[in-house]
Amino acid sequence: MLEGKVKSARRAAKKGESSEIRYILGVGEMVSMCLAIPGKLIAKTRENGLLRGRVEFGGIVRDVCLDFLPEAEEGDYVLVHVGFAISRIDEEEARTTLAYLRQLGCLEAELGAGEESCEASR
Repeated sequence: MLEGKVKSARRAAKKGESSEIRYILGVGEMVSMCLAIPGKLIAKTRENGLLRGRVEFGGIVRDVCLDFLPEAEEGDYVLVHVGFAISRIDEEEARTTLAYLRQLGCLEAELGAGEESCEASR
């Protein structure tokens, strides 16, 4: 049964129908949840004793804390949750997840597009 709901939700996502997705999955109302978002580590620094990084999320760049993932290197894809990189992820999985989040309209909603985009940092 759940498999059928997921397939229906994916079809709705491809059409850009987020309210339909909530209905199909039985949510019925807006539910808020924190996501771990995959992004590419583009810079790594140490500031005031903290390991910091600049991570690009499908065109949106944010500063994150790397203290939980000190082994991450520039060029790695990482999962970021509430501003902390928590694990490494392979590039294919990161790109697939970013595409799904974008289809659902969650990427910009979660990160906002305002502060700095990839184009603005070039």
